[in-house]
Amino acid sequence: MRNVVLYMQSTLNGMAVGPDEEMDWLTVNDQTWEIVGNLQEQCDTALIGRNTYGEFVGFWPAAADDPGNPPGMVSHARWLADTEKLVASRTLESVDWQNSRLLGDDFMGEIARMKKGAGKDMLLLGGVGLVRSMSEHDLIDEYWLLVNPATISSGQSALASRRNMRLLEAKPFESGVVALHYARG
Repeated sequence: MRNVVLYMQSTLNGMAVGPDEEMDWLTVNDQTWEIVGNLQEQCDTALIGRNTYGEFVGFWPAAADDPGNPPGMVSHARWLADTEKLVASRTLESVDWQNSRLLGDDFMGEIARMKKGAGKDMLLLGGVGLVRSMSEHDLIDEYWLLVNPATISSGQSALASRRNMRLLEAKPFESGVVALHYARG
C-alpha cells in the first residue's frame, strides 16, 4: 500500500499562494532542502496539477545544471527529472517533460487505485486545486507543512475541508519556519 504525502509551504494564516498565485513570502534554505531530500527517498512518484506542471517544466529541467543553485535544489531537480510525474488535468492534451504522463479524467479514482498498488509513496507537490480536491476525497495520508513566519491579506488555502490530524513531528528552523509533519487522525 502506498501513501500520498503532501509537501506544502504556507503562510502563518494558512495561505498556500497569494491572490495572484505569488509565493514571494516563502523561505527556502538548507533545512528546507533536508526535508525535501528525505521525502525524495520516501517517494518514487510526484503528483502535480496543471498549473504546477507548467511552472515546474519552465524551471526544474535546467535547475540541475546551474552551478549557483544549492545542493538540495540540484538534488530535487535531478529527482524530478528521474521520477515519474503524474499530471492531473482535464484541459491539457499532452505533457512532454521526461517521465511525465497525464492522468485520465477520473484522476481521483486513478490515484485511489494507485495507492493500493506496489511502490514507494507518492509526493503531492501542488497546486492548490489538486491539493484541495485530494483532501476532499480523503486521498492524502501524510502532511508536511512548512509554515512560514509571514501573513498575507488574501490568497488561497489548499486545505479547505475539515481534517483531524495527528502530529508526528515539529521542527523549528533558524529562519522562523516551522516544519509540521502530520498523519491523518
